[in-house]
Amino acid sequence: MTNIAARELHRLPNWRDRFEAAVYAAMRRPFDERTWNCAHFAAAIVVALCGDEHAADLEQLASSRELWEQARASPEAFASLVTDALGTASAIKNVGLANVGDLVLAQVGDADLPVCFGVCMGAKIAVVAGGGLLLHPRLGIGTDKLRPPRRRRREGPFLLNAWRVG
Repeated sequence: MTNIAARELHRLPNWRDRFEAAVYAAMRRPFDERTWNCAHFAAAIVVALCGDEHAADLEQLASSRELWEQARASPEAFASLVTDALGTASAIKNVGLANVGDLVLAQVGDADLPVCFGVCMGAKIAVVAGGGLLLHPRLGIGTDKLRPPRRRRREGPFLLNAWRVG
């Protein structure tokens, strides 16, 4: 697995403009399981915030079959795989402290994939799923355990992990 953390991530001076442009572009892009999923969205956000020199490594991570097998089998192992790739220094111990542009791992209620990557947008979490880019209120803050599935989705995602970007 690629270790992006071998090169430190630093946000570019114009990261906010680039972040908004990346989110706007994602709003208009339809979901595709192989080429535009939550991991590709997360990679696009990191590239927008930190620059193109990370694009190849991030694309390799987003397209990794191992990543998706881990996501389906064990969200905890999936989070560990991502932490290994991004570096342990990027992991945020209290997911409630994620800032705008930080990556999150959220349980959003999809039966096929129990967790997905998202990005913190302040009061909301943006994720790419079957319906395209979805915005959820940032309500549920988790620990390292999945909660039982809910029938009502109004309550928002359950944040499991977060990683600082830059």
